[in-house]
Amino acid sequence: MWELDHRRGSVPELLALDEPQPDRLVARIYTVSRPALVVGSSQNLSVVDQLRANALGIDLVKRRSGGGAVFLAPSRQVWFDFFVPTGGPLWQDDVIKAAEWVGLLWASVAALFTDVKPVIHSGGLKADRWGKLVCFASIGPGEVLISGRKAIGVSQRRNRYRTHIQTSALVIPPECSSTDEGSLSDARQPRRQASAPSVRQSHQNVSASYSQAFSQEEFSTLDEFELLQLTPEERIKGRSVLAERCCVLNVEAATAIDSMLDALGEQHWGISL
Repeated sequence: MWELDHRRGSVPELLALDEPQPDRLVARIYTVSRPALVVGSSQNLSVVDQLRANALGIDLVKRRSGGGAVFLAPSRQVWFDFFVPTGGPLWQDDVIKAAEWVGLLWASVAALFTDVKPVIHSGGLKADRWGKLVCFASIGPGEVLISGRKAIGVSQRRNRYRTHIQTSALVIPPECSSTDEGSLSDARQPRRQASAPSVRQSHQNVSASYSQAFSQEEFSTLDEFELLQLTPEERIKGRSVLAERCCVLNVEAATAIDSMLDALGEQHWGISL
């Protein structure tokens, strides 16, 4: 049975949290309290424009999983991690298969906000220069695509006791809710509202905390390319590539969280909730 765990704080604090006991099946929701740039385990902090980041008060963090840089800020993404015990019903020895179920889970949520059927990437990692530099410019196992563009990022860390799957979906900040749909993914309001009262009642404060998270206009246009050591021409090229490869779900974080909690409350994932 899933245990839900909601944590709020700065990204350095959240990434430093202890993992649950290895025999527990846990979905952990993270609410980011201030902006941060997170680089992958194989990246060097020298790729970051640290003077620019420090001047803006952006935290710089290195995560323990691989991949490219990710910019995180309050209400700009939905961040769920899943801790799956080795040998449990959702555990897979194969790295690619291990991410399939979480791709299906996220695809069921993304489908509520688009007319285009989400597709799950079932192959290995695809990353050129831009994909190695910025996470959402690559495609990896279990990641969810809408019209060929990445909507949900997935990574994983494994040891003998568990698989730790990290996921993130880009969403609309509250101040951008009225943004023209043409600048976002193929998006619209949910077609249905699922019901999982036991899940939501246990974590009814999650949505409230997202709606209360601060949002500063100066951060609304920041992205990974603004904070990396790149020439102006490289930033323009990188943003062009990213625009072709990733998309934003047309939903605010609080609603996306509610939809994920509903999906976790349904009984399709090989376990009883």
